[in-house]
Amino acid sequence: MMKSSMAQFVPRIWAQFLGTRTWLAAMAALQVLWLYVIWLRGAASNPEKISFLILYTVVIGVVVGWMPATLVSRMSTFKEHVVQHERLALLILCLVVLTAGVVYASQQRVLTDEQNVFNASRIVTEQGVVPFFANYGSIPWLGHQHPPLIPLVYGLAMRVFGLHLFVLRCLSLAASIATVVLTYLLGRHLYDRETGFLAATLLLSFPYFLRMGTAALTDMPVTFLFTLSLYLTFRLCRTPRYRLSLAVGAFIGLGLLVKYTMALIYPVLLSYLAISSTFRRLKLHLVILALVSLGLLAIWLAYIYDSGVLATQSKTLSSYAGFVTTTSRGKWWMLEMVSTRLTSALGFYNLPLLLLGGWYLLQRRHQSDLLVLLWIATVFPILILTTPDARYFMPTFPALAMAAAGGVRRFCEAAEKLVLLALLYCGGVLYLFTDGFRAPYLFLR
Repeated sequence: MMKSSMAQFVPRIWAQFLGTRTWLAAMAALQVLWLYVIWLRGAASNPEKISFLILYTVVIGVVVGWMPATLVSRMSTFKEHVVQHERLALLILCLVVLTAGVVYASQQRVLTDEQNVFNASRIVTEQGVVPFFANYGSIPWLGHQHPPLIPLVYGLAMRVFGLHLFVLRCLSLAASIATVVLTYLLGRHLYDRETGFLAATLLLSFPYFLRMGTAALTDMPVTFLFTLSLYLTFRLCRTPRYRLSLAVGAFIGLGLLVKYTMALIYPVLLSYLAISSTFRRLKLHLVILALVSLGLLAIWLAYIYDSGVLATQSKTLSSYAGFVTTTSRGKWWMLEMVSTRLTSALGFYNLPLLLLGGWYLLQRRHQSDLLVLLWIATVFPILILTTPDARYFMPTFPALAMAAAGGVRRFCEAAEKLVLLALLYCGGVLYLFTDGFRAPYLFLR
């Protein structure tokens, strides 16, 4: 009992002793350090932006840190008003993502895999669905490693709206907006409205969320389906219904047809159900869920087995999965991805907020906290040992945002300042990568 009280006491006192301005200074210092290292290593393809962004980081940090108390109070009052009116909260979130997303989608450079997705989708647009499946194994990038749903959907969309990459980016943006809404709903479901709103807002402060969320790739659709499936599963645990179990199974199955990494949802669900008291009364629902989701995947696997594509994809995916654990270069790649690429994807400036979130979850350890921890802790080790690429971690971003939101509320007297600074710094990162990219690695040679 004494140990538990001490565990709760120390983080709270430390956070209050440091004060909000200290956390703001830490965020600014980390962002400056990140920019300096990129400049020092020559890792940015557009280094002329770095000096401006360092100045921007310092100025914005000072402005937010010394923001008048009256203005902070007004921000807090506005936030409370928005939180009390759920439709207004969702409307604001959707409009912010839509506006920022459309602007960024129109300006962002074309990513390598985007061109691959576009070329695969173009086959559906110009030749039709039958030739697309008939020649599936010979389609570059797609045939040897990915399922077909996204190029199929994208291709059909371009038949209606025109053969433009921007059309595909808008579809990805729609999935981003839906993921933000789901993050709010999950935060409200597991905690309360304010945590849900802060979590959805903090999700927007992860640079990769908007970068990948406005790119014509598979990452945002699978993140949306992953988050949606978890949200519906939590509702299923509360009110078991056979229609809901069918829906969850269908969405998981669709996710598997978007990206095979959707399979990571199974260990997350099993881990949660192992600590849940609802497992026994959900047995039949879980059987239905598994049959529907795996049934959809089985239909696809049967088709590519018959066409000979399954052997090629199995070989490719097994070589990817074994790269980290079986080669020395793979271990350096893992270190590179986890220490620099993933932290960049989340925002170096967000590390203090994620630290606060970790304190929050470990301190309380309520069932909702354990659920968020399992969501993160189940996915991270698997990906780190198999495919440690920042994009693959995106299905955990809503959980990380919820953890950070809870920590900020718990330990800081001016959460609005921290969230505002995170959003402004995210804008700076997005500006850097609009027409540029990181080339060299820190650890790989």
